Amino acid sequence: MTLLTSLTSPFASNDVNFWLFIAITAISWLIYKLTHWQRQGIPNDVASLWNRWTKPFHESDTQAYEKYGRVVGMYEFLQPVLMCGDAELVKEILVKRFNLFPNHRFYGGINQIGGKSIFVLKLEQWKRVRSIVSPTFTASKLKGMQSQISEAVNTLVDNIGEAALKNQSIDVKTFLLSFTLDTFSSCAFGVKVDSLRDPYNPLVANSKKLFNTNINWLSLIAFQCPSMAPIGSLFNLSIFDSSALNYFGQLILNLISKRHELQVDRVDFVKLLQDAEIIDSDAAEHLAKRKLTLDEIVDQALIFLIAGHDTTATTLSMLLYTLTRHQEVQEKLIDELSTLTDEECSDWDKIKSLPYLDAVVSEILRFCPPVPRVERRTAEPCQLGGIQLKAGQLITIPVHAMHHDPEYFPEPEKFKPERFLPESKDENNLTAYLPFAYGPRSCIGTRFAFMEIKICLVKIFRNFRFVPSDQAKDELEYYRGQLVTTAKEIILRPIKL
Repeated sequence: MTLLTSLTSPFASNDVNFWLFIAITAISWLIYKLTHWQRQGIPNDVASLWNRWTKPFHESDTQAYEKYGRVVGMYEFLQPVLMCGDAELVKEILVKRFNLFPNHRFYGGINQIGGKSIFVLKLEQWKRVRSIVSPTFTASKLKGMQSQISEAVNTLVDNIGEAALKNQSIDVKTFLLSFTLDTFSSCAFGVKVDSLRDPYNPLVANSKKLFNTNINWLSLIAFQCPSMAPIGSLFNLSIFDSSALNYFGQLILNLISKRHELQVDRVDFVKLLQDAEIIDSDAAEHLAKRKLTLDEIVDQALIFLIAGHDTTATTLSMLLYTLTRHQEVQEKLIDELSTLTDEECSDWDKIKSLPYLDAVVSEILRFCPPVPRVERRTAEPCQLGGIQLKAGQLITIPVHAMHHDPEYFPEPEKFKPERFLPESKDENNLTAYLPFAYGPRSCIGTRFAFMEIKICLVKIFRNFRFVPSDQAKDELEYYRGQLVTTAKEIILRPIKL
């Protein structure tokens, strides 16, 4: 027995030493990875590894902002991410040194539906597509869609009116998601639906697959490892429901191929994208014109749905919720809108010039920005405020946290539309106001969003006021890990004026 022990003990000892070496090496490597920002003298938020996925983004980002300051080092899957909420540095990222920070989180290698949209394209490809698409969003062309928006709002008012007549409380988020989908289907596809009354319509059913869920494991991997996008494309994997993406892609293709047969005579995005073209400055004698390819048209139409549907419904529903808790603001808004004639309610030039309506919309976009963060990647190694960044470094700009910084917006926890009236705007630091970002890669649909939101509010508050419901929970609950601050439900009671 003694002899056997003496023969085997060296091997056992070697095994222990080997695994001890592996453990020490792994721990040392982990410590090294998770002290990346500490070595640069930046607050090092190791807890961000799980906080950013176990809480809604607006909560996790604000928590880090308040605990560590405006510039914080964070981590995603052991990869360092810089959170930058300093307004002057944000201006450098978005405007002054845009060429160094031109790309979004996802870029390149995405071959599936949506991979050619302006949201994910890299700088040079993005420049080409944006230059062609931008004329689609001019004020004159968007004004041609006002009638479609008004039709969708009329349907919304009818649906709310039925609930008000029965003294019923409603989930306004559901009603407003239906409204924005109706608007999108009409303005993008020239197809009219009443999605609230027709929930089994394929367009409605497939839109529901894209939104309003907690983050899933595939999305989590995609967010933390966007470099794996080519692999995901190879296996037809997507952070969105692939069947829904395929449905909308095929719908757009069918509309394009059958446009003459359908005899669609209204203005819609697909038609405008088909017609969009610019002179090619690189072509001989500038005679050639650049247009979007068929795949690019499909992907732009799709990104309008993804980027505009839930964000607009969220903005409107959060405004209604906030106004029930600030009845004096709601009454002041109702008073301003009551001065409009029926004819002026259909006059976009008149609507967009209403000062208090504009202030209310601007303030809700500060108070509850639907997109809680803006993200950019570096194009090459560079410095930002003395911080060394590598190529491809992800930077997150905590929009919600900046909007609630008292140095940027005095009394930030108060809902005060007056701060955005013309005589008061200078009191705010507007470089910290980021509901649509700003700079060359700001949201291309800003004008359309304001038109949709304001026309909707005019017709709603000429017919109803909203009060809290006994059926509502004390606090709103939000979906986790989504790039839109989406409440699960917002229960209110409409009252007919």
